[in-house]
Order: sequence, then C-alpha cells, then structure tokens
Amino acid sequence: MNSNHIKSSCDVIMETHEEFIRIRTGVERLMLPAAQSYGLTPTQIAVLNLIRKNDRATVSSLFKALDFNQGNMSSMCKKLEADGFITKIKCVEDERISYLALTDKAHEALRGVARVFTFEDSESWITTEEFERAVEAVSVLREIAKKINQKMIETFGEETENVDA
Repeated sequence: MNSNHIKSSCDVIMETHEEFIRIRTGVERLMLPAAQSYGLTPTQIAVLNLIRKNDRATVSSLFKALDFNQGNMSSMCKKLEADGFITKIKCVEDERISYLALTDKAHEALRGVARVFTFEDSESWITTEEFERAVEAVSVLREIAKKINQKMIETFGEETENVDA
C-alpha cells in the first residue's frame, strides 16, 4: 500500500467521522423540541426506539447496540422506568434476566417524535429518491461499522470501553 493510498484512507475515515458528528447533531437538533415535549432527550428516544425495534431488549443489549457504558445505560433505563416509559418483564426461563418493554406513554412519545421526520406531504424536506438512497447508505455504513468494530476487537480485545463514555 503506497503512502497516497494510506493518506486517502485516513482522510475518508476522518471525513466520515466528521459527517457522523454533523448528522447526529442535526438529527438531535431536529428532534429535540419533540423529545423535550415528552420530557425526554434524543438519546432516551434512541433507547426507546431500540426497544421498539428489538421487542425483547435487555439493558445489556441496549448498551452494546449504542456502544454505551453499561452503568450509564442502566441508570437511563431506571429513569425511563421511573418516568413510566418502560416496564421490566422477568424472563420465565431465567429470572435473572429482565426484558424491557415499552408502555403506551413511550409509544405515544415515539409517534410524536416520528412526526418530525415525516416527509410524505408536499412540504417534504426530503424526496422519496433521497430517502431510498439514505436507506441504502445506512446499510453500507452498517457493514463498514461492523468491520471497524471487528478490527477494534482484534486489536484491543472485547473489553474496550466507549471512548465517549
């Protein structure tokens, strides 16, 4: 591999990281007023959405999915439970495991936040073609992220901590 290729690979990785920051910031700014109207943060909305998508989420599966510190995720889930957004359901096969389930209040909040991203009317902020391209891009990025995570595990082992935590 020549030095030009190494430099361009590094540039692509760094530019991708910078874009992720801009995208995350933009999405959070867009959803913040709706999330706050339910007493939630964008991160809490992401947690509720993961529970919705996975149906049988655990604190462990959530912190792994979001690359969070387990203690932070546990505290966030306790707060979401105390605020009435989630409930814990004991696993029948293994009582040490508790699954997290959404309450009606959580479903209402997710629907409210989702309305921010609706683009089906004439005032749309994104075209159908752009949306389809975004779905494809997310799929590609998910595959790249898996490879990056695998490389990180190979290099540092599974016990690595999230650098942002």
